[in-house]
Amino acid sequence: MLENHVEDYKITIISKEKTYYIVKDENDIKYLLYLDEDIEEGSILKVNGEIKRLKNTTVPLVFNFASYLKSQGVKGQFYMNDYEVIYYNYPFRVEFIDNLVSNLSIKSASFIKLLIFGEKSILTDSIYNNLIDVSAVHLFVVSGFHFNIFKLMLTNLLSRFFKGEKIIEGIIIVILFFYLYLLDFAISAFRSFLFIFLRYLNRLLFNSHFHRVELLSLTGILMVLINPLVVISPSFLLCFIVSFVIEFTNKLKLPFKKILIPFILHLSTLPIILDFNYEYNLVSIIATPLLTLPTTIFFFLSLIVMIFPFLDFIYLRCLIGFEELIRLINQIPLKLIFGKPDVFFPTIFYLILLTSILLFSLNIKKKALINLFLIIPLLVCQYFSTSLIIYDEVHFIDVGQGDCILIKKAFNQVNILIDTGGNKSFDLATNRLIPYFKALNIKKLDALIISHDDFDHMGAASSLLSNFNVDKVIKGNDFKYLKFNGLTLYNLNYQISCDNDNDCSNVIYTNINGIYYLFSGDISSNIEQEIIKKNPILKCDVLKVSHHGSNTSTSEEFINHIKPRFAIIQVGTNYYGHPHNEVLKRLDNYNVITLTTRNQGSIIFKMFNKKLMISLTPP
Repeated sequence: MLENHVEDYKITIISKEKTYYIVKDENDIKYLLYLDEDIEEGSILKVNGEIKRLKNTTVPLVFNFASYLKSQGVKGQFYMNDYEVIYYNYPFRVEFIDNLVSNLSIKSASFIKLLIFGEKSILTDSIYNNLIDVSAVHLFVVSGFHFNIFKLMLTNLLSRFFKGEKIIEGIIIVILFFYLYLLDFAISAFRSFLFIFLRYLNRLLFNSHFHRVELLSLTGILMVLINPLVVISPSFLLCFIVSFVIEFTNKLKLPFKKILIPFILHLSTLPIILDFNYEYNLVSIIATPLLTLPTTIFFFLSLIVMIFPFLDFIYLRCLIGFEELIRLINQIPLKLIFGKPDVFFPTIFYLILLTSILLFSLNIKKKALINLFLIIPLLVCQYFSTSLIIYDEVHFIDVGQGDCILIKKAFNQVNILIDTGGNKSFDLATNRLIPYFKALNIKKLDALIISHDDFDHMGAASSLLSNFNVDKVIKGNDFKYLKFNGLTLYNLNYQISCDNDNDCSNVIYTNINGIYYLFSGDISSNIEQEIIKKNPILKCDVLKVSHHGSNTSTSEEFINHIKPRFAIIQVGTNYYGHPHNEVLKRLDNYNVITLTTRNQGSIIFKMFNKKLMISLTPP
């Protein structure tokens, strides 16, 4: 891989997602590519550009897209200057699936592609997201359920024409491999096929010598050998955790078995759900059993309507009802934010679960049930974990070219957000801020303070207020101070004359655990001079540099007056030249340690006993 070297490359598109492509070069190395044009898989492009490493997310705790891509074998990202499509392709896999649903309505076809072939689209986004919210999305992930149903159907069909069991199984393996190809070798589907194939070899070559658990373990080992990074894939983790629990509980003699085993199965996914979603919907306890039967019925209906498309009008009406059922389930307000668990939570959780299964297997049912209930206090501790944090925090969240600062007091006393940033390409609130708050186990914001009305400071505010619990919103500089449960925020720009939005920014000054912070919005050096006049003594440890490091602010007089130890510049890729070199030189001349979110990612200050700790999240 020639990293950071501009040249011509010949690449082939091997996977098309909603917002990006996965491509391979002539050496079959996979890369990420962003492209506005809609081009089908298999098409060949001549690209002029350079290859760079995948950049990690610069917001801690939340989903790391780079890690996910690495688990899929992607090695880097193409940055293009220009491209030319050499060959347009319509791959057989896509064409075959499209032909199967070509006589159906667009809505029916899209749903069947999701349910049978695991292909998401804009038309199925709503139902898929609702399934995620109620923790029932696994019903729509192509896995052992699909493969076993096809296997059963094919066995019944082929047994009418062939007598040899091994011949029938061999034909089924070939057909299932073709189905795996149609699924583009998705992780969960590959796991299911590999397990079925190993069971076939076990019967064919070893007279069923190996146990199912041994074959399942071998399946996992082979997948890790093929791609070691698959172990960080949520799909891989969920597949194997559920599969192992099924194998260990399937033959147990349990009281209320039809209720208890599905409950244990559902319970086994909880640490993975919390690790990726940070919240748990209590409705999911009933959602999975409630939706399993309709999903199974729709699976068979989908097969029928592909064969008899004239039944589409009936299928479509049933589909509308099914979507409404999922939407209604998701509207029940029983979501609990638990935050992102540390390593101790899943370790203790699975120890309790495995101990309970072991006790059930030894027929010590009473102790097994009592042991299982130990999960409840563990969940309670996780739910209130943020109330046990003893240090105060200030998070300068990387939102690109914009400001966003979270003040988080110890013991969950206060959570305040100053500005939200703004991005016209995607929703910052739902894609970055809210997941981050949930990962931190923040259940609500006590206040959202908007410094001023520029988009890069409040562009995500509307979405944040629509999708997260915020007690109050404070805009502008028409306040002298604000008090929140032991935290006082002073506005140094109060009653100072200003004639533009930037200069009318509120300027927040506060003392958090003996560390003085100054958040200066986008004020210019004119307002800085007024602040100096009104505050002849102004101590500052951490300065949020005004206007992303513009040379219209952060004057030498201001730096000399407040004498900050640290300067934080919230800045992204921009056309303004921010931060300007003269500002960086001024800060350096006064020995100020300068950090930028563009280079260091999100910057977190933690304070305890008047001592300061800093953590960074570089890209």
